[in-house]
Amino acid sequence: ADGSGAKTDTGEVLTFGTPDAAGGGAEAEPKAFQAQIDRLRLETGLPVDSDTTVDASHTLSVIASLEWKLSSRVEARMGLRLDGNVQTGTPNFTAGDADYEETYLRWRGESSRFMLGSQIVRWGRMDELSPTNLLMRQDLTRYTLDGLSDRYRAQPALRYEYFSGAHKLEALGLPVFDEAVLPERDSWWSPIDRTRGRLQGFGPDPLLAALVRAGTIEDENQGGNEAGGGLRYTHNGQGLDLGLSLLYGRPTTPYYEIDPAVRAALFAGLPPDLAV
Repeated sequence: ADGSGAKTDTGEVLTFGTPDAAGGGAEAEPKAFQAQIDRLRLETGLPVDSDTTVDASHTLSVIASLEWKLSSRVEARMGLRLDGNVQTGTPNFTAGDADYEETYLRWRGESSRFMLGSQIVRWGRMDELSPTNLLMRQDLTRYTLDGLSDRYRAQPALRYEYFSGAHKLEALGLPVFDEAVLPERDSWWSPIDRTRGRLQGFGPDPLLAALVRAGTIEDENQGGNEAGGGLRYTHNGQGLDLGLSLLYGRPTTPYYEIDPAVRAALFAGLPPDLAV
């Protein structure tokens, strides 16, 4: 029998299923072009804290991509992310945002791989704040709702990977600095609550509340063109994996500090509103 249902010397053979399932067909080639929705997420949230002034928050997030297989070794991808947010109550707002997703050209060799373009590189997943992945562009719009590996955004990079058995060597170059993605300033996910005068991670404090309500929050991205990069070696063993990373650059996670003039006025005894 030839597995195809055709007549043979022994007669006619009936095959159930497709010829491929019976081992009589060639493996299908991957699609040369593919368009897809990678993620579609619609959420609504209602607060359970009785002292909050926000009534509800609704979000819509869409990630779409186009992929091309240019040859057996070269492939390309273009991705786009769209986010919308509606919050009711106090404060209320409607906001939309577009961001680039992974958009790159990738070449695959026998023992190496090279990528050029915006991409997400995940070096280490062992800690809530991975010490080997500090240079990656953080996505803080939902804080810890997402898994650790999903709390990153794509960023422009050049990446080279070399494989040799259980050994792997990677080189990463970040030509420009792109800061973390934060929630809207009035969002209930914002680390700064201007309505109640609170900062995420700090308990209620009258002095802090007065400063937050009376002061202004300015985002300063000093050295916005600062480049960075790193090297990483990993070895997958039997029962023990080893990794060594060398990083250079600025972490994208933001931090806040009090203006020196305001600090001096506070130490001089002025009340918060006058110090600001």
